[in-house]
Amino acid sequence: MLFRPLLAVWMLLSSPAVEKTIVGFCVSWIVVRDLAPEKIFETIGMKVSAKPADPLALHWSAPWSAYYSYRDLKNGWHVIEADNIDLISEKEPWLLKLSELAPTYAYHEEEHVMYSSGAGYENGKRIWYIEHNSERGLEDLITEGRLPACFDEIYSTRLGLLKSGADCGNTLMGVPVAVIQTFIGINCSHDCWPGEMGFPVYVPLEDA
Repeated sequence: MLFRPLLAVWMLLSSPAVEKTIVGFCVSWIVVRDLAPEKIFETIGMKVSAKPADPLALHWSAPWSAYYSYRDLKNGWHVIEADNIDLISEKEPWLLKLSELAPTYAYHEEEHVMYSSGAGYENGKRIWYIEHNSERGLEDLITEGRLPACFDEIYSTRLGLLKSGADCGNTLMGVPVAVIQTFIGINCSHDCWPGEMGFPVYVPLEDA
């Protein structure tokens, strides 16, 4: 009698979606400089939600849903973050529209498969793109466009650590976020958790 319920539980826990939630997070964020939050929300078709902020939902929302939120970094940069969605590939119209108004960068990370990507946008166009996928190898790195001046040093330093064995093997995964960090001064994936570095909890967003 217990076989079917136990089988159902096993199938649920072994599904890719649940595995993603348990093993690691899937998170994306967009950073825009010197643009009023209201203008950002208007451009991407969202608004501040009436629901209270949920610190856990930021990186641990249901695997079939996306949790959007906003934070002012207090240094001229504004962050739109989303869980369980690749904003670079799925929300490109947002990025192109925002970049018509102000410098814009985007980052996506899937920790459970050691994947990351980053991109820069200006004047309604994507200027550069960097992607690491460990399933293609630890030294994998795909680049497109006119890369920022900081890229060469970041890449060569991290590749050297990988080849020397001084790193655990995921060092090139950090290249996209390290490039963006040179512009905004912070790693939004690890330095902006609720309560850290004096930042308040993210403001939840919903469709306008």
